[in-house]
Amino acid sequence: MPDTPDAESAHFGDLLSSGEFSGSEIEVKILQTLFDLRQTDRTAALTQDELQARLGSELTRNPDSLRSTILKLRGKLANYNNKPGRPVRIEIPRQRRRYRLVVNIEPQTLSYGSSDVVRILFHRGGPDDRLEDILCAKSEFVLYVSIASQPAYYQQILPWFEQHRVKTKHFCILTWQPVVPAPSEDPVKVYAASPVVRAYAKILGQTVQGVAENIARAWKMWKDFEKSHASVEVRGYKPIPTLLGVCNDQAVKVELLPFNYPLGGPRVAGERPAFFMRKPTPGYWYFRECFEDLWIDAMSQKDVYLGRHERNALLQTPRPQP
Repeated sequence: MPDTPDAESAHFGDLLSSGEFSGSEIEVKILQTLFDLRQTDRTAALTQDELQARLGSELTRNPDSLRSTILKLRGKLANYNNKPGRPVRIEIPRQRRRYRLVVNIEPQTLSYGSSDVVRILFHRGGPDDRLEDILCAKSEFVLYVSIASQPAYYQQILPWFEQHRVKTKHFCILTWQPVVPAPSEDPVKVYAASPVVRAYAKILGQTVQGVAENIARAWKMWKDFEKSHASVEVRGYKPIPTLLGVCNDQAVKVELLPFNYPLGGPRVAGERPAFFMRKPTPGYWYFRECFEDLWIDAMSQKDVYLGRHERNALLQTPRPQP
């Protein structure tokens, strides 16, 4: 059963009075603003502009500065939650072209210091693979993190959408965009010239040209997919991929990226080690928040991958809401 308002107030008071939390003035003000809103309406949330207006601080007038503060605050809350009985976190539900913030206080004991024992899975699409469980379950969101995923799109995701088996309200896709080609440039050449792509190709055990072509094809593939489905939102991320995965509001699947030098392999993508966790285990929250932080970082890029005229056309054309 959810906590009562009095119990939530006690949890929140413990957070603010704890010497272990040590939030800055603006961080405490963000928490207090969102908690006051929750006490009025447990389902309410604020857009970034609304939050900035309520805070009224010089420190929050730059959207990127506020976003950075929120990310730091989430990290501090994760460290604070490292001990039993401290279930306080900021949730950031994904919204098209924006995000909202809420304080979510849950009744479970979430101990980040505990160990989760998990099975290591080696075969995508095998009987133990839980990708279908996550993508096709009823959920508020699905967040799918990939490098340049194409087999999963053609063999699973696209057929499941065509069969109306994907029931999530908002399907969020992150695909790797280490550099941003200009509209007049050949994206494959731009990717192939990137030192980051050249180094990462070695980790993947693939040729630089092959990785560059995959990144370019995947970006076009996912953006075309986005145009055909109102519930889908696609964004590119720049940081070097360290994990792949997919999560919803109940479970997470995490895939590891071991070194795969061509002469020592190849270790095919379909047999990368992976593991599956359900809410409310500590591992679920840890990896979900890692993937969410990557999504927030990608949101700051504001669709720079589209040319100016394409961007204007997109903004002026209403999209149906899921």
